[in-house]
Amino acid sequence: MNMSIRVPRGTKREPDVIEFQTLEETRTNDVVAALEKMHDGAPVSAKRIGEAVGISGHQTLIYLHMAAEEGRAKPVRTKNSDVTRGWVPGDVGASMSLADERATLAADTLARLYDGKPLSGRQVAEEMERPTGTVGRWLTHAETLGLVVRTETHRGWIPIGD
Repeated sequence: MNMSIRVPRGTKREPDVIEFQTLEETRTNDVVAALEKMHDGAPVSAKRIGEAVGISGHQTLIYLHMAAEEGRAKPVRTKNSDVTRGWVPGDVGASMSLADERATLAADTLARLYDGKPLSGRQVAEEMERPTGTVGRWLTHAETLGLVVRTETHRGWIPIGD
């Protein structure tokens, strides 16, 4: 809701209207801009967004909820819970869970590195710059999604379709 004032011009023509944003709109825009800049595929915490903008976490949550009402931000909740894990920009697809997103990212990395020989979880983890155990869990989830397959010896991974 922009605020406006009418400024008389000293002539008989219609006065000029100057529109400006309210503090609420300005803060909401700042919070959304910080969220969009910080989002790298994972939800961003309200605390981190607030630190970037220079406002408290509580105020940040207020502006994030306003942005959510406008469709400019989305909360990411844990499965079967109302606990918010973080926030993503409004244009990010919410169809995948966080686990599905990470599994897809690991499978995409595996497919990009695949040269005809099975790859270890460690190789994928090094490429992703993430801990080996974490990427191993992501690859296991990717296997349940049908994106990758583990070798018979369980020592390597192959992307589906190759």
